[in-house]
Amino acid sequence: YTPYTLSDAPSASASAQPADAGAVSAPPVDAGASLDAAAPAGFTPVKGAAPVGDGKSFPLEGGAPIDAPAGRSFATGLTADLDADGKPDLLAWARAPDGLRGELLFFSGAARGESKTIAALPEGLAVAGCSAAASITQIGARTLLFDFEPRCTSRSRAVRWLAVLRVPALGAVPAIGLELRLGQPLDGESIQIGGDVRDRDGDGRDDIALKLTLSGAPRPLSGKDAVAVATLAFFDRPAGLSRDP
Repeated sequence: YTPYTLSDAPSASASAQPADAGAVSAPPVDAGASLDAAAPAGFTPVKGAAPVGDGKSFPLEGGAPIDAPAGRSFATGLTADLDADGKPDLLAWARAPDGLRGELLFFSGAARGESKTIAALPEGLAVAGCSAAASITQIGARTLLFDFEPRCTSRSRAVRWLAVLRVPALGAVPAIGLELRLGQPLDGESIQIGGDVRDRDGDGRDDIALKLTLSGAPRPLSGKDAVAVATLAFFDRPAGLSRDP
């Protein structure tokens, strides 16, 4: 692993060196592949769903429903064969009665009744009296996005939490690969989040890009329909995620 900074520039001496007449240069990695280009066909994002009833259980194909832990209820969940064992699994958000605490839980279809805590919700995202919306979306064959969005009257006290979950290998359970915290937008503003997990550098590993679109903001945007877009992009490397400059 070679660290670098975004201010690094190519060496002037290296760029001035003449190429060997008999050498064949390797094609450059397409690190700047457009993130706005149409994604190749093959995977359609799948959104999780709310359970039926009071959330004390969640149906799972091929057996009895999964029960929520004591003191928790399921707010949303997604069923898919995430560990590639041929049986559907459940990734679910189990919340406390106030909706501001909880855990992301994984239930394997092969081991009924057993759960693994993927992550507990970080503390301090919201205060008492706030409400929250949470969603789970599968954005790639082995990549999921969890979005916890508190809604508070006190603008400075609400923090939106996004977690990108990866399944590192066949047979493994999801794990957090990237997390992001966003402050609450000003009145009239909104932020939309999109995920892209194409293999941009051609190494056989899906890369991560999160596209944030801000709308409804005042100046310097030119009008009410203007938007500002920022993309946070990373390559998935054996040593971990590496920023795409």
